[in-house]
Amino acid sequence: MLKNILRSLLTLTLITIFSLLSTNSSFAQDSDDLTLFSTPPLNGEKLMLEPGEVYEDSFKVANLGISTLTYYIYVSGFDQIEDYPGTSTPLSLEDDALAPYSASEWVTLPFDVVTLEPQVNVTIPFTITVPNDVALGEYNVKIFLSTDEGFTSDTESFTVTNLGSGPAILIRIGEESELIESADLIRFTTDKFLYETPPVKFLTEIENTGNTHITPSGEIVISNIFGEEIARLPFNPSNLSTIRSKASEYEVSWDTSRKIFNADGSVMIGPLKANLLIQYRTIDPGFYPLTSETTFWIIPWKLILAIIVAITLIVIGFKVKKGKK
Repeated sequence: MLKNILRSLLTLTLITIFSLLSTNSSFAQDSDDLTLFSTPPLNGEKLMLEPGEVYEDSFKVANLGISTLTYYIYVSGFDQIEDYPGTSTPLSLEDDALAPYSASEWVTLPFDVVTLEPQVNVTIPFTITVPNDVALGEYNVKIFLSTDEGFTSDTESFTVTNLGSGPAILIRIGEESELIESADLIRFTTDKFLYETPPVKFLTEIENTGNTHITPSGEIVISNIFGEEIARLPFNPSNLSTIRSKASEYEVSWDTSRKIFNADGSVMIGPLKANLLIQYRTIDPGFYPLTSETTFWIIPWKLILAIIVAITLIVIGFKVKKGKK
């Protein structure tokens, strides 16, 4: 009787799981948000142009779905998404008109609506005409597609629900020697002061105070109470950039399966120190580095407690055994 009940419950569970999987699969297949891609990718292009220069390029989109799609093409300056480096979200019409570094007025397109047949690629050309009287520095523009006609000022909901892919472009005006690369290190710390075991998350906030984007790189060196190096971590291995006048938070995680001793026998518990060394300049790299130091503790108290309990039990057992003798 019990076996029949268990078999029925197992059958019902499997039916429910397969039903959910089928529902999710059909939803993904019918979603237009998953049928568009672009070349170049969303991290876009970084151009070095001169005042008065005309630049021509194009990008491709493709409908990977099963129905014909119509998209409207928009051009706008973009902003960084909060403090996340390497991201871009288009400005609303109102914000774009006030943005000092938007290059949206420099871009022209041969058409502003595109119809995408199923399984067909479409090339969208564009032209960037740099004004003759533009100031030196870096400007940005994003070309993007929407299923809705008319660009609303509600940028957040527009970006999430209706935004199609398109390149985000950074445009440097002037020679490298005329650009200002400058940055401030706001903070370097861990997300907690005390850990039982790794992973340990390092948080680094950097503000771009120059007139061009920066791509910081470097390393974090972790050492123990005896000054022995126990780990060396690359900083920003994905080469994520921070645009001008913005601050970004970079995360670096340190994880290891070892609990107390490193492979070379160095101690990995107790107070640990992390030293940060970053360089962000492409002009004269290595000069004006950003450095900082932070401390944290790793105390595997459960493991230590288990060892203490085990030692205590061994001692008690030894004494009991000796007492019986």
